[in-house]
Amino acid sequence: MKIDKKDQMLIWHTKTINSFGSQNFDNILYPDNIVGTETYIVVGEDKKHIEGYVLSKRHKKDSTNTIYFLRTQDVDKLPMIISNVQKVHSKGNVYNLLTGGNSIRITPTKELSWRELIENSGIPEHTNPIHHTLYKNKVLYGRTKGQVFFRTITESAFGKDKYHEAIRLLLHQMCNLSDPTTPKLFYSACHNRDIRINELPESGSKADFIKLCNSLMRLGDGTTILDNRSRKTEGTSEVAHTEKLSTSFTHNIPKYYTDRGQKTFEEIFPYNVVNRYYYNLYDGFLEASFPNDINHEELAQKYAEFIKKWIKSALWYEENWHTLKNLFPDTDLTQYSFPPTENRFKDHFIDFARCLSHYAKDEIEYKMLLDTEYASHMRYRELIGQHPETEEVMMNKPVTYKEFCTFEGEKDVQEYMKELNIGETTFNDYLKKSLREGDCFESGPGVIRRLE
Repeated sequence: MKIDKKDQMLIWHTKTINSFGSQNFDNILYPDNIVGTETYIVVGEDKKHIEGYVLSKRHKKDSTNTIYFLRTQDVDKLPMIISNVQKVHSKGNVYNLLTGGNSIRITPTKELSWRELIENSGIPEHTNPIHHTLYKNKVLYGRTKGQVFFRTITESAFGKDKYHEAIRLLLHQMCNLSDPTTPKLFYSACHNRDIRINELPESGSKADFIKLCNSLMRLGDGTTILDNRSRKTEGTSEVAHTEKLSTSFTHNIPKYYTDRGQKTFEEIFPYNVVNRYYYNLYDGFLEASFPNDINHEELAQKYAEFIKKWIKSALWYEENWHTLKNLFPDTDLTQYSFPPTENRFKDHFIDFARCLSHYAKDEIEYKMLLDTEYASHMRYRELIGQHPETEEVMMNKPVTYKEFCTFEGEKDVQEYMKELNIGETTFNDYLKKSLREGDCFESGPGVIRRLE
């Protein structure tokens, strides 16, 4: 199946995709409609407490969002069709308490191959179609397979946000975080299968940044449970189940930030975050040109059956990636070498190779895609002048309380020591063991920077 490029351009306009959602799923609530973590409302003369979740959705032709409340025992029904609601008042707010609703599930069906999913999605005109194809594969693979961790670096207008947003509108359970904080990250991990961190953090305290880095390290290691580091509760701990979660970063090339007197990704984040997210430098930009008189509602109706096929097929891959093998197993992947400190990158590359094998029309194209993907990784390494050290060299560099303070600030370090109820000697042991194992203690300080 192949959609005409002109039609594809119109189908994947964000407003067309939005119109499709309004026409077909306006009365459905999804997990990503949840706002915040579990809470409660107080209703009735007897002040009855009802535990549950707040949800927010803007319906077709509404100018503001409708606020719903769903009982905790019903949250597993999501996505669900809205049926009966009861308007209630609690603590000065008005909620539509869901008193009825049935789960709804689109039946996964392989009506399109992986290649057809990629070829027929997104804006088709790009100055570097191979890089754009690699990027589209990675985004959709991350959402459907899960546990994919990467970083995409481009100049402006590559089309990073456009494609991710379109997939998010169709498959849901995806989010785009700007200026990330620990609470934002944890909340997103609770309700999504894909977290996109867009651009670099600009605000927040150093203490929160350390906690954020610790969470990013956990996610990048493929943890199945993420603790809420932004909140302390007596004897309890909030957790997000992340066994199907992918996390990625997108940002501009380093020169964009240095020209503005800002720090680059490698200057902001510690090495133990950097080396958990496989990076690529992609080139090119979208060449989108839309007519002025687009009727997005008519387009959504016209192409509704194709979009439904696309969704069903993507969901089929979501359910079946764990059973699919690399279609070109005889291709030697050891020719794409990574230093010892980049073993995670090697694992990512091998995993992504499986994805590309299901896109490529033959082994020749498969090898070309692998070569291009690997070259784009090496180009960025050369651009930032990174020559990763071996684990043994890092072990030979002692880390002390005073040295750590030069990076994180003595006041923040002392606050952590007080929180952990440890002295300087024990703190030094934490730091040395963290470097030796390439990780940080969950209960210990969150960031170990490379010491030159």
